[in-house]
Amino acid sequence: MAATSQVFIEPNAVVVGLADEQVLLCLEVLGQARLRVHRFGSAAEAGERIAKLLPRLVVLPATLPQSDLEMLDDRAIAVGASLLLLDGDESYELLERSLADAVRALEARFSAAR
Repeated sequence: MAATSQVFIEPNAVVVGLADEQVLLCLEVLGQARLRVHRFGSAAEAGERIAKLLPRLVVLPATLPQSDLEMLDDRAIAVGASLLLLDGDESYELLERSLADAVRALEARFSAAR
């Protein structure tokens, strides 16, 4: 009988359709939490990759079309990822706080699962 191999999935996050400044902040805050950040410009591309990447967090702007938001929400739920929806007019400080809160929630969720 063949031995079962274990697969390690690197903790990661997916960001979709964010402005460059928002992506840089995501890289900083999520990187400090040891989450690798994958950036996608389109919802279609991100939707295809979420099932393979198995992210812990998906970050989206609220300005995406409703159909894209629903599709990405479905994909996030399917892989057990948390979803963070950002307003376009958030200040830098509020965005940083939202990301930090999401990281704390993930840490609590995954430390409790151990």
